[in-house]
Amino acid sequence: MAFQGAVFDVDGVLVDSPHELAWREALRELMEGDWRDIRDRTTYAPERFTPAVYQQVMAGMPRMAGARAALEHDHVPDVDKRIERYAAGKQEHVFKLIEAGQFTAFPDALRFILANVMSAWVMLRALETLDVLPDHYRNELIAELKIGEREIERWRDIGSKMRVVFHADGVLTQFEGYEALREFDWTGYRARYGDVGRLDRVLEAEGDSPNNYKLSKQADVLMLLFVLTRSELIDLFDQLGYDVTEEQLNRTVNYYLARTAHGSTLSGVVSTWVLARSDPKSAWRYLRQALESDIADVQGGTTAEGIHLGAMAGTVDIVQRRLTGMRAQGEVLRFDPALPTEVKQIRFSIHYRGHRIEIRLSPGEMQLTSRPGYAAPIKIHVCGETVDLATGHEARFTLNPAS
Repeated sequence: MAFQGAVFDVDGVLVDSPHELAWREALRELMEGDWRDIRDRTTYAPERFTPAVYQQVMAGMPRMAGARAALEHDHVPDVDKRIERYAAGKQEHVFKLIEAGQFTAFPDALRFILANVMSAWVMLRALETLDVLPDHYRNELIAELKIGEREIERWRDIGSKMRVVFHADGVLTQFEGYEALREFDWTGYRARYGDVGRLDRVLEAEGDSPNNYKLSKQADVLMLLFVLTRSELIDLFDQLGYDVTEEQLNRTVNYYLARTAHGSTLSGVVSTWVLARSDPKSAWRYLRQALESDIADVQGGTTAEGIHLGAMAGTVDIVQRRLTGMRAQGEVLRFDPALPTEVKQIRFSIHYRGHRIEIRLSPGEMQLTSRPGYAAPIKIHVCGETVDLATGHEARFTLNPAS
């Protein structure tokens, strides 16, 4: 039977990857092999590496930090000299276990709204791409990729029939069955632990699981409003046969923000993006949290292994695209600024259709200057006003206080 498609799970979102078994087997292999001469100087025993030890000592840690935690737990001598070897061995075992099929999908994996909606979006964009290509390019692409009419029809089917689930009150459901989960005692756990960013570790140490509650490490549902505009998302739901309103989206945002632990550095980026216009004060707070992720090492040791590049790039993207409202749409480069009161000025440059454009935004004015060159004039739209911008010229726009 031939595969008709595949979903790549890059961070354990859909699949429960076999990390625990890999750590256990890698250590056993070392203690029975190259490290057998030091085994009697440790407290290591195969039966002591239990699921409870894994959850309490190393679950959720970056690879090097996890290796250190496990070796220190078993009082292995010369830890610093052995961390890299153990971490590399663990990674080899992960790959072997995955290749052997020793992993399971989370129960909600195939009913996950983000995966379903974005799968439909990808299918529709693929169809759109084929429609806009000139015939000779289209035919070359179809031949090169061996795309048959049956497959194209399948894209249309997925792009118009993908299932989306809603709460009884119309809030988007993260996955089918989510509404039946228990509410979490956020007040009680914050009082006991303070920082609740890693509730997965806290609950698993208590013999419980975050899968039993209406809670998320990051606002997964709100990713829909990060990658798509509200109008795009509403149109996409319409193509799937669902009538979704702005008011529903607002309630969905509030619902999931109240049930998110923000244990991921990307969570602050997504929350900032979603709230930038509706709740700028909260958006600014989330942006500051995202900016401090690596400076303050908020995840307790992960920054030493490298910065959180996705989160850091996301903060730059917020400044460049979200606060300016910059969007290339059709033949027009559009801007709809939403500058927080805490930001007095933004300056940066972009390349667009052969132009190098210097952008300056302040509370009362937006200025775009195109450096000298030979590109054709472009259309710029700012808050309802459209102008042609030629190379070597500038355009200024007066912004009202609401902008």
